[in-house]
Amino acid sequence: MHKARLFCKTGQFAGKEFEIGSETLIGRSQTNTVALSSEAISSHHARIFFDTKTERFVLEDLGSRNGTRLDGMRVRTPEPLDALNVITFADAHDFIFQSQISGIEIAEEKRPATAPQPALEEKTMFDEAPLAPPPVDSSATSDATVIDEGTLSPLPAAPAPPAANAAQTGAADEKTIMDADIVAPPAPPTPPAPPAPVDISTPQDSSPDSSQNALQLSFSLYVTKTGTSFPLAEGEQTLGRTGPCDIIIADSSISRKHARLVVTGGVVTITDLGSKNGVIINGSKTHAPADIKPGDSIRIGEVDVELRQ
Repeated sequence: MHKARLFCKTGQFAGKEFEIGSETLIGRSQTNTVALSSEAISSHHARIFFDTKTERFVLEDLGSRNGTRLDGMRVRTPEPLDALNVITFADAHDFIFQSQISGIEIAEEKRPATAPQPALEEKTMFDEAPLAPPPVDSSATSDATVIDEGTLSPLPAAPAPPAANAAQTGAADEKTIMDADIVAPPAPPTPPAPPAPVDISTPQDSSPDSSQNALQLSFSLYVTKTGTSFPLAEGEQTLGRTGPCDIIIADSSISRKHARLVVTGGVVTITDLGSKNGVIINGSKTHAPADIKPGDSIRIGEVDVELRQ
């Protein structure tokens, strides 16, 4: 039997706890398995069900107005749940999902048993068999003879060459080990030359390249009427008259959830979310996503704003 629960520790629903079955519906309507009485929650907001194929609980958003997030990420397609997750409904209510089934436990149950491995035999260097001496090449001549004790006998005196041989071939240069040329040791490597001195009177160019500058751009939205500035973080943020929007401008001409701003690298895009008074850019009302930049004339409802960098 698969067991899971959904509970809340903070906010409006602090202390609420629900058991999760094979299929659980979450929403504002009392017909749901988990009913959450909040205006931000849709009538049928999301559902959690157990997938018998993967043996995992799955979270699915049911086209809610304010969305569902799993560990901070917007849920757009069914997402499998782990043993412990944070689920946020309507960007306002955080619940903790806890299940007795985890991917680790499942992996351990399905892993085939393996036979115990025999302990490795411990050996020391004294247990190794001694290495046999290399074979002696009988064809090679040696100037020394081997005796039983393994030492070399003194070298016998070389006989004088016959006179006839000396006359025919000439006397050969005789060299002993002491007469051999001494090989000089290799010269030490030449140390690298010290770096050229830097003229501190000339400012050094420490600016990053243009691609890095693009990634480090920061923007803010300045409200001309109130003199308020809202920093725009990388990613998506919503703008409206009341919460749970990220940017709140308390003006009656602005809808509760008016527009969405998305920052990607060095580009800022604004999208009207079906507001009553719309979004006007450089004198033209727009409903489709539109890129904005510093210097553009931007009006949200009847409020003038500026994109600053």
